[in-house]
Amino acid sequence: AELFSKLLSLDPGNCEVFCNRAVAHLYNNQEDRAKEDIQTALKINPNDPVALSIKEELEKKY
Repeated sequence: AELFSKLLSLDPGNCEVFCNRAVAHLYNNQEDRAKEDIQTALKINPNDPVALSIKEELEKKY
């Protein structure tokens, strides 16, 4: 997640990086942080299929 945070400091509007960081948070059992990143990703691009898929999985599991 740390690397993705560095990338976001360079490009804070990158939906893909928010999605990747959300997955990293999930691997670290940080569901709340993952949800925050997916919400941000969907604000950037509400129709992003990856973000929508991750959001759906989060809603099923958490």
